[in-house]
Amino acid sequence: MNQTVYLIEDYRVKNFFPLAYSRPVFELRTGTMSLRERFKLFWGASNPPGYICRAEVTETFRQSTRETSINYIDKGDALFVNGRLLTTPDVVTSLRQLPPNTRLRDQHGNVVAVRLVMAEANELNNASPLFDKEGLDDREVSATLFNYPWEFIHKNAELLEADARYLYHLGQVEGTVHIGAHIVDRNNVYIGKNAVVKPGAVLDAETGPIIIDEAAEIMASATIQGPAYIGKKTKVKMGAKIYAGTTIGEMCKAGGEIEGSIIHAYSNKQHEGFLGHSYIGMWCNIGADTNNSDLKNNYRPVDVVLNGKKVETGLLFVGLIMGDHSKSGINTMFNTGATVGFSCNVFGAGYLPKYIPSFTWHDNAISPSEYRLEKAIEVAKRVMERRNVTFTDSDERLFKSIFQLTQVERNYGQAAGVKLL
Repeated sequence: MNQTVYLIEDYRVKNFFPLAYSRPVFELRTGTMSLRERFKLFWGASNPPGYICRAEVTETFRQSTRETSINYIDKGDALFVNGRLLTTPDVVTSLRQLPPNTRLRDQHGNVVAVRLVMAEANELNNASPLFDKEGLDDREVSATLFNYPWEFIHKNAELLEADARYLYHLGQVEGTVHIGAHIVDRNNVYIGKNAVVKPGAVLDAETGPIIIDEAAEIMASATIQGPAYIGKKTKVKMGAKIYAGTTIGEMCKAGGEIEGSIIHAYSNKQHEGFLGHSYIGMWCNIGADTNNSDLKNNYRPVDVVLNGKKVETGLLFVGLIMGDHSKSGINTMFNTGATVGFSCNVFGAGYLPKYIPSFTWHDNAISPSEYRLEKAIEVAKRVMERRNVTFTDSDERLFKSIFQLTQVERNYGQAAGVKLL
């Protein structure tokens, strides 16, 4: 019997809002790739996976990845793998050896995968109940399941090291390194095709590998400390300081000071200002001299507001979590462990609140206001057109869906007299 494997979202997807409002949880990235890409890499292409995810993100997921087997389960032998899994070769071995009607749990009792014999084919966008099916045998495996966004940040340096050695020919320069650029430990650096490193730039790979991907540009006097990944067609601006543990996705502009952070793709943080231990979604813009705190003055562990509740991270360093299509104005200041939702516009003097709901226009000088949906869509279209990316009907439906899903987040503000813009 042929086995079909499915990567699925489970009930903990809400822990990854606002980042997961606009994508399946397995599209979140750490190291040089997303969890989905990591699973496909180690699982192998001979039996490509299917995917089970929320209905509202299905169209845009298919559009951005060209994956076709989504929310449909074939009859027969099926392996359902938790989309929050950090896939490794050892875990793949355990998955392949799992007998039918068996559940695989991690060392903390969380479900990693379940293998079932499906009696019939079904359309399905919530496979989470399959994890709780009764009458299954249980086995244990040593594995990592991500539970919160800040775990991606704190795992990033380790995965950058592993990805660089597994996927890239370190020591190879396929692009152009100008005279006057400095590379420390050249054998720990990869520079892709059509990438350019300008005079005065410093790539310091003594502390870990540095990957400069295809057509990226490192401008004069920028400094990058490894481990770090600079994505395809991304520009690192003049004088930038990129510290260890940083991933910057494709088509970004990066400048100022960035430490131990993940910037997903198509986002800009190109001016002076500090971004530390943060996760920034797609199509975001961090205004000039925006700063975030990633360490409390009392050196106590950071708490973060998720789904309306405070969550203790147990970590000393946690910065900003920002959903897709959000923006900050010049001189904006974010507190330690701040969260900004999907499609927000935030600005004004002084520290902003630790939690800003999705579709909020927040000026510290006046009461926050709900960002009108039609205006948010209009701005998103403009932003994407500047990168020659079309805002599609699927994107618009996603915006409308997230606006409705997050209405409850904004109800408190409206009760206090919030005005529409």
